Amino acid sequence: MISYCKKFIFMSCIVVLLSSCGKKAELDQPNNEVMFRAGSETYMENIALYHPMGQNNPLYYFDVSTETGGPFCFDPTCDHNISVWSEKGELIKRGCPACDYSELAVFLYGDYLYYFSSHCLYRADRQGNNRRIITELSKPYEMPMACFYTDEALYISYSFTYEYYQVKNKDGELEWRAGELRDKPEVGLLRIPYSGEGEEVIYCTDERYEAQVSEIEYRDGNIVFLVTWMDRPSNYVDMINDPDWKEKVDEERKHTFIEAYEYTIASKDLKLLFEPRQHLAYYFFSETYGFLDDYGTLDLYHYDGEKGVEPEIDFWRIYPSTQNIIGWDKEKHEGVMVSEKTGKVIKRSSLSWTDFNLYLAVGESYYGMVDGNMAYISAKDFWSENKDGIIILPGQR
Repeated sequence: MISYCKKFIFMSCIVVLLSSCGKKAELDQPNNEVMFRAGSETYMENIALYHPMGQNNPLYYFDVSTETGGPFCFDPTCDHNISVWSEKGELIKRGCPACDYSELAVFLYGDYLYYFSSHCLYRADRQGNNRRIITELSKPYEMPMACFYTDEALYISYSFTYEYYQVKNKDGELEWRAGELRDKPEVGLLRIPYSGEGEEVIYCTDERYEAQVSEIEYRDGNIVFLVTWMDRPSNYVDMINDPDWKEKVDEERKHTFIEAYEYTIASKDLKLLFEPRQHLAYYFFSETYGFLDDYGTLDLYHYDGEKGVEPEIDFWRIYPSTQNIIGWDKEKHEGVMVSEKTGKVIKRSSLSWTDFNLYLAVGESYYGMVDGNMAYISAKDFWSENKDGIIILPGQR
């Protein structure tokens, strides 16, 4: 069974295998893939789609099979510049498609490419051409960036931190305007189907301080998402230059809580998965879920609430993975794979987080950071401790 854990998506999709940007790209045959979302990037075992050095840069790809990559562009003559617009918003010169994709990255499914930008869900062919809007959101939702795609819809978190109202502009058209700042924001989760039916709110609340839908997961045909919130207004802004900021951060955490909900896609039922508890790092696995505290202790629970096994090590951090529990051994700073069933260490790598700061393990492809740059290393090289196998992804410094 596939393990489900923090920040990852499981879905059926089509893999695009790309050659270098100077050659004509070829599309691979349909294949089942495991996909992970990490910030604004999408990672698969065979390909990575990412924005090097920040979200304002062109969308890049990395092809694991050839260990090559470049801008996500199919035009060999393209100079990869951004589009040029007039002050009136008129297009003067069309730029590189790789510069136009939103910070919410790209999803490939069937014969289509999907992406979300400016409150619209777009669909194009797999080369990024013939783009059209599937759904334009009906309200000025603020998007906190937690999202993922399934084979039937985009699920994305939202918030309203202001009171919004509509007014007519000089042309007689209704426009949304932001009014007073809310004491407690409205936050929720939207479902945007590919059919173009419009958005559907599957969860919302406006009863808590500093609330947000912080993570969205997929498990056994269900959408599972986390809601973080505070039982009082935050004091973070007042702590920026405070010499006692560490103590005050600890105090803030005492007032921060987390809870999880499960939405069944088939029946559209929503239920509370576990009651609110103080905020801890939270992970989904195939048979258990876990809480990681500041001391590296991972507490595992089965989905019926029964306590799971206790891992034999403490973790510095745990990463999304399709192979048991993967993370760093807090004491030895080594990469480890631990069984969620027995709690025993299955294997180790002496590569430390100073060599390769792993943050995703997608099948046999591992992604992380080296000297501030996104990097790739095969699982074989990671566990055989081969530093020479670390590859800095293209487009970075």
